[in-house]
Amino acid sequence: MDSNKDSRTLNVRTAIEIFHQSTSETTDEYYLINKFAEIANLDPSSINKQALTAKLYRYKNKLKGKRGLAKNEFENETFSVPVNTVTAPKFPSGKLYEEELSSCKQACASLATELSQFKQQIESLKEEKTITSRETIEAHQYEISSLKMSHSQELKTQSKKFKLKTHQLSSQIKTLLNDKDKMLQKLNFVANEKRVTRYENVLLKRSISRYTVKRASVANNRALQRTIIRQNRKLAMLKTDNETLKLTNISLTVQLQHEQENVKMLTEKLTASQTASDLESKNIQLKRDLQNITADRDYLQALLQDNAVVDLFDPISKCYTPDTRQCIMNITSYNVASANVGPVITEVLKLANRTPNEVPSRRTVDNIIAEKLVIGQKQLGSTVGNAQNTCLYGDETRKFGQTYQTFLLSDENKNLYFLGLRDMSDKSARTTLDIFQNILDDISDQCEQQRGRTVLLSEIYT
Repeated sequence: MDSNKDSRTLNVRTAIEIFHQSTSETTDEYYLINKFAEIANLDPSSINKQALTAKLYRYKNKLKGKRGLAKNEFENETFSVPVNTVTAPKFPSGKLYEEELSSCKQACASLATELSQFKQQIESLKEEKTITSRETIEAHQYEISSLKMSHSQELKTQSKKFKLKTHQLSSQIKTLLNDKDKMLQKLNFVANEKRVTRYENVLLKRSISRYTVKRASVANNRALQRTIIRQNRKLAMLKTDNETLKLTNISLTVQLQHEQENVKMLTEKLTASQTASDLESKNIQLKRDLQNITADRDYLQALLQDNAVVDLFDPISKCYTPDTRQCIMNITSYNVASANVGPVITEVLKLANRTPNEVPSRRTVDNIIAEKLVIGQKQLGSTVGNAQNTCLYGDETRKFGQTYQTFLLSDENKNLYFLGLRDMSDKSARTTLDIFQNILDDISDQCEQQRGRTVLLSEIYT
């Protein structure tokens, strides 16, 4: 390795490598000076160690900041070893020593060799620079001339192309301007159409609002006409009933007058024929007869007043009265169909010469039946929950290919409670148990809702 370094020139890379080797533990403190003296053909005593180490640290830091080509150029630069400067000899009080003279001679010789080497390198660099400068000047002149020729030809072709492009662009600009004018005309037409459609839309909205108002008024008028027709029918019925009652009242008043005349005649006869005691007894009897006649008259007037409309539906709360709902629940318990409940009520009221103000529809009856089921479930939760010695019954039947299961419960007083009815997919015990659990869940849900409402109402009142 040392022979290779001796054969090559001392550059920055080699100097830094030697510096790194000197910092290892295997080398001694004189390794650096001896190695640089060996490579540079210098006397070790002539090398300034402090200046050399400072220069090596400086070059090492510079090398860290360089990259790429600049780093390679810096590493290939020649490294000059700093030597001790030649100063005026200090003569001692005695003779000049031969060792100092020999060291000075060696230093002078090394400086002379370095100067000669520097001069040779400078001259060689000057010659290389002049040659390269001539070659580069000639190459640049040739390139400039060729570039001028090619550039002139390219300028001509580009000028022709530019003229063609300008002509094409001018034609395109004209077409674009024409298209722009057409588009502006179309946009103006579209804007006008938009204004017209917007105005038509406003007119349509106004007409639609008017139509809706008219339609609502027509619907209200139809409803009013229906109610008026119903009221007219009721009035007609009431007028006929009133006329009949008036006729009966007139006949009764005539009878009353006739009876009063008879009473007068009898009183006159009694005054003429009987004594005062008999007259008093007859008077008492006549008073009783008069009371009976007035009672009959009052009964007929009460019948006239009772022949009015029965209020089944409350128009203020817009729902049927509780008595009506209870009546519907009782009627449906006798296996009356939901669609026949209303006609049954009207026919029954006809027997009493009374008319209902509103008849429940089939959907209303179905809703009331659902309420009845919910009330029954609540009753089961409140009564059966605390009952003891109960017995559970179950029965299943098939209807039109479908299986139905019913569950009933009886207490110790032989009171029977119907828990529910469900359809089953099969007759297995698991299915039966699931259906029974579903029925109990429904009953418990209704009880929890009622309990929550009561708690909420108690909190509100407190």
